[in-house]
Amino acid sequence: MQRIVVTRKRARIRDVIRLTGLSRATIDRVLNARPGVKSSTKSKVEAALRELGYAPDVLSSRVAAQPMAVEVFVPVGPNPFFKVLRDGLEAAIDEFKYTNMTIRFREFSPYDPDTLSGQLRRVKSDIAAVIAVGMEDPKVETAFGALQRRGIKVLTFVSDTPRAQRTAYIGQDNLAAGRTAAQLMLGALSDRTGTLAIMLSNFQFRHFLDRQAGFGQICTALRPDLTLITAPPFGQDPSRSEAILNDLAQAHPDLAGIYIVGGSQPGGLAAFAQSFDPAPVIIGHEVTPFSRDALHSGLFRFVISHDTVDMGRIAIRAVLADELPAILPSAINIHVAENLP
Repeated sequence: MQRIVVTRKRARIRDVIRLTGLSRATIDRVLNARPGVKSSTKSKVEAALRELGYAPDVLSSRVAAQPMAVEVFVPVGPNPFFKVLRDGLEAAIDEFKYTNMTIRFREFSPYDPDTLSGQLRRVKSDIAAVIAVGMEDPKVETAFGALQRRGIKVLTFVSDTPRAQRTAYIGQDNLAAGRTAAQLMLGALSDRTGTLAIMLSNFQFRHFLDRQAGFGQICTALRPDLTLITAPPFGQDPSRSEAILNDLAQAHPDLAGIYIVGGSQPGGLAAFAQSFDPAPVIIGHEVTPFSRDALHSGLFRFVISHDTVDMGRIAIRAVLADELPAILPSAINIHVAENLP
């Protein structure tokens, strides 16, 4: 567990204007971590804040008056996106270092809903909000509902639990992300025929299922001549994913494309793709060290990703807000080798 503590005192924005000579609008953009501010301007504002020993009073009076504690539940395991997700959240938290907020990270296995639901049940009453990657499991959904009834804000992150009582979902429209992947796949295939395989690590996360559904909708509607299959879940074991890929090669020698909707990267994927001529078009999710290499080598044609830092900003603002819509969407980013961040 890692604990990040961010402290804040009340201050007036006019003091910062006086010290910096900047406009109120520019200072507001810095304080709320909005884009469009030069790094030199941001440094100037932060220097003034340090000199004053205050943070400007741009958040609600409720936050200014008392500390606020938040617990963030993130999966751990071999999936490299888990680290990308946590790094993005921590970067966003650092941008809001002038809030009176204490944030604690809790970890759980993506294959262990019992541990996550148990952790949620043990959340103390002084916690203002919980941010969690949601799991499709009755025990987790029940725990979310219990937190809501205790007056604790519940924000699902990346993957929603639509059957559960929660305050808001923060993340992509994953049905749209799957449809986007399908359009990219069909464009890359042109008039090529054959089989398209959907691969995922497990069926416990709603965002995987929604991407799978969206991909299937578009492919079935626009290219009914293509055969669409879903491979067995490959979990976190590279040897299992290699076995699944071998089975795919034997059963579907006409394999034209693979859509990896999420999870740990399948073991043996590069060697598998090289066994086909032409190689299948492969689309993955999230910018990780593996997917960067896969794009540069040509193994992946496209990668669809979250902006995890921006999602972290959305989450922190959601914690501070008095009222929220049910869904706080984030952008669907499309990457090729030439536009990686």
